[in-house]
Amino acid sequence: FLIRDYQISYTPSVSVLKRMQERRSDNPRNLLAMAPFNQSIAEFNIAGDVERYVGSLSPLPLTRYETSEISKLFRQRRTFMDFFFPQKTDVFLHKDASKQQLSSSSLQDYSFIHFATHAFVNESNPGFSGIVLWGDDADDPDSGIVYVADIYNLSMNADLVVLGACETGLGTMYRGEGIIGFTRAFIYAGAANLVVSKWRVSDQPTSKLMIHFYEYIKEGYSYSEALQLAKLELLNHPEYAAPVNWAAFILQGR
Repeated sequence: FLIRDYQISYTPSVSVLKRMQERRSDNPRNLLAMAPFNQSIAEFNIAGDVERYVGSLSPLPLTRYETSEISKLFRQRRTFMDFFFPQKTDVFLHKDASKQQLSSSSLQDYSFIHFATHAFVNESNPGFSGIVLWGDDADDPDSGIVYVADIYNLSMNADLVVLGACETGLGTMYRGEGIIGFTRAFIYAGAANLVVSKWRVSDQPTSKLMIHFYEYIKEGYSYSEALQLAKLELLNHPEYAAPVNWAAFILQGR
Protein backbone atom coordinates (compact mmCIF):
# COMPACT_ATOMS: atom_id res chain seq x y z
CA PHE A 1 0.00 0.00 0.00
CA LEU A 2 1.25 3.49 -0.84
CA ILE A 3 0.18 4.64 2.61
CA ARG A 4 3.13 2.71 4.07
CA ASP A 5 5.61 4.99 2.28
CA TYR A 6 3.78 8.28 1.66
CA GLN A 7 1.67 10.90 3.38
CA ILE A 8 -1.20 11.71 1.02
CA SER A 9 -3.39 14.78 0.90
CA TYR A 10 -5.75 16.33 -1.65
CA THR A 11 -7.17 19.67 -2.70
CA PRO A 12 -10.34 20.46 -4.68
CA SER A 13 -8.56 22.99 -6.91
CA VAL A 14 -5.46 25.17 -7.06
CA SER A 15 -7.39 28.29 -6.05
CA VAL A 16 -8.78 26.51 -2.99
CA LEU A 17 -5.31 25.22 -2.08
CA LYS A 18 -3.97 28.77 -2.03
CA ARG A 19 -6.78 29.89 0.27
CA MET A 20 -6.21 26.94 2.62
CA GLN A 21 -2.47 27.62 2.86
CA GLU A 22 -3.09 31.26 3.77
CA ARG A 23 -5.12 30.14 6.81
CA ARG A 24 -2.43 28.07 8.49
CA SER A 25 -2.47 28.44 12.28
CA ASP A 26 0.77 28.39 14.27
CA ASN A 27 -0.88 27.26 17.49
CA PRO A 28 -4.26 25.58 16.90
CA ARG A 29 -6.22 25.09 20.14
CA ASN A 30 -9.68 24.18 21.42
CA LEU A 31 -12.09 21.42 20.35
CA LEU A 32 -15.79 21.33 19.49
CA ALA A 33 -17.17 17.81 18.95
CA MET A 34 -20.70 16.65 18.13
CA ALA A 35 -22.02 13.07 18.30
CA PRO A 36 -25.83 13.04 18.03
CA PHE A 37 -26.51 9.32 17.74
CA ASN A 38 -24.35 7.82 20.48
CA GLN A 39 -27.44 6.48 22.31
CA SER A 40 -30.17 5.71 19.77
CA ILE A 41 -32.15 7.20 16.93
CA ALA A 42 -35.53 5.94 18.14
CA GLU A 43 -36.87 9.46 18.60
CA PHE A 44 -35.46 10.76 15.34
CA ASN A 45 -38.10 10.98 12.62
CA ILE A 46 -36.49 9.59 9.47
CA ALA A 47 -38.14 11.19 6.46
CA GLY A 48 -37.55 13.82 3.83
CA ASP A 49 -33.99 14.13 2.54
CA VAL A 50 -32.64 11.74 5.19
CA GLU A 51 -34.87 8.89 4.06
CA ARG A 52 -34.40 9.72 0.39
CA TYR A 53 -30.61 9.56 0.40
CA VAL A 54 -29.73 7.40 3.41
CA GLY A 55 -32.75 5.14 3.86
CA SER A 56 -32.47 4.26 7.54
CA LEU A 57 -30.04 5.49 10.17
CA SER A 58 -28.24 3.28 12.63
CA PRO A 59 -27.10 4.29 16.12
CA LEU A 60 -23.40 5.06 16.49
CA PRO A 61 -22.72 3.96 20.09
CA LEU A 62 -18.94 4.20 19.84
CA THR A 63 -19.06 7.89 18.96
CA ARG A 64 -19.47 8.66 22.68
CA TYR A 65 -16.23 6.80 23.40
CA GLU A 66 -14.58 8.38 20.36
CA THR A 67 -15.38 11.96 21.32
CA SER A 68 -14.61 11.28 25.00
CA GLU A 69 -11.13 9.94 24.23
CA ILE A 70 -10.40 12.77 21.81
CA SER A 71 -11.51 15.39 24.33
CA LYS A 72 -9.19 13.86 26.96
CA LEU A 73 -6.26 14.53 24.64
CA PHE A 74 -7.20 18.20 24.50
CA ARG A 75 -7.56 18.43 28.28
CA GLN A 76 -4.04 17.14 28.87
CA ARG A 77 -1.60 19.86 29.86
CA ARG A 78 1.34 19.33 27.53
CA THR A 79 2.79 22.81 27.32
CA PHE A 80 3.52 25.73 29.62
CA MET A 81 0.58 27.58 28.05
CA ASP A 82 -1.82 24.71 28.81
CA PHE A 83 -1.20 25.07 32.55
CA PHE A 84 -2.17 28.73 32.58
CA PHE A 85 -4.64 28.70 29.69
CA PRO A 86 -6.28 25.24 29.46
CA GLN A 87 -7.74 24.37 26.11
CA LYS A 88 -11.48 24.84 25.66
CA THR A 89 -13.12 21.48 24.99
CA ASP A 90 -16.86 21.21 24.31
CA VAL A 91 -18.49 17.87 23.46
CA PHE A 92 -22.20 17.71 22.61
CA LEU A 93 -23.90 14.31 22.66
CA HIS A 94 -27.30 12.97 21.57
CA LYS A 95 -29.96 15.72 21.48
CA ASP A 96 -27.45 18.33 22.63
CA ALA A 97 -25.68 17.78 19.32
CA SER A 98 -28.20 19.84 17.42
CA LYS A 99 -28.21 22.14 14.44
CA GLN A 100 -29.25 24.93 16.79
CA GLN A 101 -26.25 24.29 19.03
CA LEU A 102 -23.90 24.39 16.07
CA SER A 103 -25.42 27.62 14.80
CA SER A 104 -25.29 29.30 18.21
CA SER A 105 -21.74 28.21 19.13
CA SER A 106 -18.90 30.69 18.76
CA LEU A 107 -17.16 28.63 16.09
CA GLN A 108 -14.37 31.18 15.80
CA ASP A 109 -13.13 29.94 19.20
CA TYR A 110 -12.32 26.42 18.01
CA SER A 111 -9.37 25.32 15.92
CA PHE A 112 -10.70 21.74 15.78
CA ILE A 113 -14.30 20.87 14.90
CA HIS A 114 -15.24 17.19 14.88
CA PHE A 115 -18.50 15.63 13.65
CA ALA A 116 -19.16 11.97 14.53
CA THR A 117 -22.51 11.40 12.85
CA HIS A 118 -24.34 10.43 9.65
CA ALA A 119 -24.30 12.40 6.41
CA PHE A 120 -25.62 12.02 2.89
CA VAL A 121 -24.67 13.31 -0.55
CA ASN A 122 -27.05 14.59 -3.21
CA GLU A 123 -24.99 14.16 -6.38
CA SER A 124 -27.47 15.93 -8.64
CA ASN A 125 -27.80 18.95 -6.34
CA PRO A 126 -24.75 19.23 -4.02
CA GLY A 127 -26.29 22.11 -2.08
CA PHE A 128 -28.82 19.66 -0.64
CA SER A 129 -26.22 17.27 0.74
CA GLY A 130 -26.39 17.29 4.51
CA ILE A 131 -24.85 16.41 7.88
CA VAL A 132 -27.42 14.87 10.23
CA LEU A 133 -27.81 16.49 13.67
CA TRP A 134 -30.84 16.89 15.96
CA GLY A 135 -33.39 19.57 15.16
CA ASP A 136 -35.91 21.65 17.07
CA ASP A 137 -38.95 20.01 15.46
CA ALA A 138 -39.45 16.31 16.25
CA ASP A 139 -41.88 15.98 13.35
CA ASP A 140 -39.52 17.53 10.81
CA PRO A 141 -36.17 15.71 10.45
CA ASP A 142 -35.00 18.36 8.00
CA SER A 143 -34.86 20.85 10.90
CA GLY A 144 -31.72 19.06 12.09
CA ILE A 145 -29.99 18.76 8.74
CA VAL A 146 -26.96 20.98 8.21
CA TYR A 147 -27.11 21.39 4.44
CA VAL A 148 -24.17 22.52 2.37
CA ALA A 149 -25.96 25.85 1.94
CA ASP A 150 -26.06 26.18 5.75
CA ILE A 151 -22.33 25.51 6.00
CA TYR A 152 -21.61 28.43 3.65
CA ASN A 153 -23.33 30.68 6.20
CA LEU A 154 -21.17 29.53 9.13
CA SER A 155 -18.23 31.60 10.30
CA MET A 156 -15.32 29.61 11.69
CA ASN A 157 -11.60 29.81 12.14
CA ALA A 158 -10.91 26.09 12.20
CA ASP A 159 -7.48 24.73 11.41
CA LEU A 160 -9.09 21.28 11.03
CA VAL A 161 -12.66 20.07 10.49
CA VAL A 162 -13.20 16.30 10.68
CA LEU A 163 -16.34 14.82 9.15
CA GLY A 164 -16.42 11.33 10.64
CA ALA A 165 -19.47 10.45 8.57
CA CYS A 166 -20.32 8.55 5.41
CA GLU A 167 -19.39 9.83 1.95
CA THR A 168 -18.62 13.39 3.07
CA GLY A 169 -15.81 13.67 0.54
CA LEU A 170 -18.10 13.20 -2.43
CA GLY A 171 -19.65 15.90 -4.59
CA THR A 172 -20.27 16.98 -8.15
CA MET A 173 -17.35 17.84 -10.43
CA TYR A 174 -17.60 21.20 -12.20
CA ARG A 175 -15.04 22.07 -14.85
CA GLY A 176 -12.43 24.45 -13.48
CA GLU A 177 -13.92 24.36 -9.99
CA GLY A 178 -13.03 20.93 -8.62
CA ILE A 179 -15.38 19.06 -6.30
CA ILE A 180 -18.39 21.04 -5.12
CA GLY A 181 -19.72 19.70 -1.83
CA PHE A 182 -18.90 19.62 1.88
CA THR A 183 -15.21 20.32 1.32
CA ARG A 184 -15.67 23.55 -0.60
CA ALA A 185 -18.42 24.72 1.77
CA PHE A 186 -16.29 24.29 4.90
CA ILE A 187 -13.32 25.97 3.25
CA TYR A 188 -15.55 28.90 2.33
CA ALA A 189 -16.79 29.02 5.95
CA GLY A 190 -13.23 29.34 7.23
CA ALA A 191 -11.69 25.85 7.57
CA ALA A 192 -8.03 25.42 6.63
CA ASN A 193 -7.99 21.58 6.47
CA LEU A 194 -10.59 18.84 6.39
CA VAL A 195 -10.79 15.09 6.85
CA VAL A 196 -13.66 13.58 4.86
CA SER A 197 -14.77 10.10 3.79
CA LYS A 198 -15.23 8.64 0.31
CA TRP A 199 -17.66 5.83 1.19
CA ARG A 200 -19.78 4.46 4.00
CA VAL A 201 -17.71 3.54 7.02
CA SER A 202 -18.27 1.32 10.05
CA ASP A 203 -18.54 2.75 13.56
CA GLN A 204 -15.84 0.66 15.26
CA PRO A 205 -12.85 1.10 12.94
CA THR A 206 -13.74 4.76 12.43
CA SER A 207 -13.58 5.41 16.18
CA LYS A 208 -10.20 3.71 16.44
CA LEU A 209 -8.86 5.59 13.43
CA MET A 210 -10.01 8.97 14.74
CA ILE A 211 -8.58 8.46 18.22
CA HIS A 212 -5.20 7.44 16.79
CA PHE A 213 -5.34 10.40 14.39
CA TYR A 214 -5.72 12.94 17.19
CA GLU A 215 -3.12 11.15 19.33
CA TYR A 216 -0.54 11.68 16.62
CA ILE A 217 -1.62 15.29 16.10
CA LYS A 218 -1.07 15.91 19.80
CA GLU A 219 2.39 14.35 19.51
CA GLY A 220 3.29 17.06 17.02
CA TYR A 221 2.81 15.33 13.67
CA SER A 222 1.32 17.18 10.71
CA TYR A 223 -2.22 16.24 9.72
CA SER A 224 -1.05 14.21 6.73
CA GLU A 225 1.52 12.37 8.85
CA ALA A 226 -1.00 11.77 11.64
CA LEU A 227 -3.56 10.33 9.23
CA GLN A 228 -0.94 8.08 7.64
CA LEU A 229 0.18 6.75 11.02
CA ALA A 230 -3.40 6.27 12.20
CA LYS A 231 -4.18 4.24 9.09
CA LEU A 232 -1.07 2.13 9.65
CA GLU A 233 -2.29 1.38 13.17
CA LEU A 234 -5.39 -0.24 11.64
CA LEU A 235 -3.53 -1.76 8.70
CA ASN A 236 -1.20 -3.55 11.10
CA HIS A 237 -4.12 -4.87 13.16
CA PRO A 238 -5.49 -8.13 11.65
CA GLU A 239 -9.10 -7.28 12.51
CA TYR A 240 -9.00 -3.92 10.72
CA ALA A 241 -6.34 -4.49 8.06
CA ALA A 242 -8.78 -4.50 5.11
CA PRO A 243 -8.76 -1.11 3.31
CA VAL A 244 -12.53 -0.79 3.72
CA ASN A 245 -11.86 -0.04 7.40
CA TRP A 246 -9.40 2.84 6.97
CA ALA A 247 -8.95 3.94 3.35
CA ALA A 248 -12.20 5.93 3.11
CA PHE A 249 -10.84 8.90 5.05
CA ILE A 250 -8.72 11.44 3.20
CA LEU A 251 -7.18 14.76 4.09
CA GLN A 252 -8.06 17.87 2.14
CA GLY A 253 -5.23 20.25 2.95
CA ARG A 254 -1.72 19.79 4.35
